[in-house]
Amino acid sequence: MQRWARAGADLILGGHIHLPYVLPLPNILGGLPRRVWTVQAGTALSWRTRGTIDNSVNLIRHERGAGGAQQASVERWDYSETSGAFEMVARHELALDGAPPPRAVTQPG
Repeated sequence: MQRWARAGADLILGGHIHLPYVLPLPNILGGLPRRVWTVQAGTALSWRTRGTIDNSVNLIRHERGAGGAQQASVERWDYSETSGAFEMVARHELALDGAPPPRAVTQPG
């Protein structure tokens, strides 16, 4: 995580464990040099759901606001047996540091 944060990562995406969540990694792993979020997808199309968590997908939107500030939103959409469609059940607004990653410079040999 330290290397990804130093390289400029804003979001770490995952999906294999079938449990949807959004968490700020600095709250879990102290000492990161910037804000990094973990965004875990649920189970989109499989019957292998976890407990009472319905099938779900995440929709991630990236925006650059006034003054160059960057933010992302993560919407969680769960499948509803009642309506027969995916419905938004949660929305997370993520402030991003927006610091550019360091550039690798190669000196001519």
